[in-house]
Amino acid sequence: TSSVLMLPLNWLSTFLGVMFLPMLYWAMPSRWSL
Repeated sequence: TSSVLMLPLNWLSTFLGVMFLPMLYWAMPSRWSL
């Protein structure tokens, strides 16, 4: 059960990371300009 639970969790963390990184890069210059 552990391996079955870790697979979606790892995919979810990777998906969130891919979605969060571009937003972080976009938010930082936006705050600096303001």
